[in-house]
Amino acid sequence: MSELQTASEFIADRKAAETEIKKLQQSNIDKVQALAKYGKGIHPADLANIKIDTFIKSFLDGDAQLVYLRNLEVELRNILDEALGQVRQSQIVQGVPEAVKKLYIPK
Repeated sequence: MSELQTASEFIADRKAAETEIKKLQQSNIDKVQALAKYGKGIHPADLANIKIDTFIKSFLDGDAQLVYLRNLEVELRNILDEALGQVRQSQIVQGVPEAVKKLYIPK
């Protein structure tokens, strides 16, 4: 059930497009305010992911989406590896036994 449209489909009537966007934005603002009344909200990271995913689906074809997702996962892996390496290094310096046991120093 996708309501996403291509640019040419949506912009065929620019005035109608702008009106629809304003209605959607106001509806979403109303829903966010309703959630806030119950102490709920949308995490900024979730919002960022929604924005990125929507952009990708709107402007990249299937092959380009695969390339993007692969490159994203490679970059994510690199960042996670670096962060985990820093945690391990900190644990080793602090003398955490599990970290020290896993330390391998080549001869």
